[in-house]
Amino acid sequence: MIALASLLLSLWLFLAPFALPHQPATAANLLLLSALVGAAAGLSFRWPRAHYAILYAGVWLYLCPTVLPHDSLLVEAHDALLALALVLCALPSWLWRRVPRLLWPARLVTS
Repeated sequence: MIALASLLLSLWLFLAPFALPHQPATAANLLLLSALVGAAAGLSFRWPRAHYAILYAGVWLYLCPTVLPHDSLLVEAHDALLALALVLCALPSWLWRRVPRLLWPARLVTS
């Protein structure tokens, strides 16, 4: 389910440079991120740790307005919301591997 949502987000990452007015550098960034997120989402069906790449792509997409030029506040807000969606898609997989270990009761040592 999470991988399917990530695939849909990668499709939107691919279509966004054509739907909204982006600078060439920002459009190339989104196209590269769409390939990365799409590949990681495809791999995550068999290899769940591929969600780390989606998490890092979301963090990069959130930070890229400080590095790459953006046309307008609309494009920056779009990229920030898309980054939040990517991080929220990747976090459940990351948390799923850690929370059960924290919630399991300590094993009692019987002698």
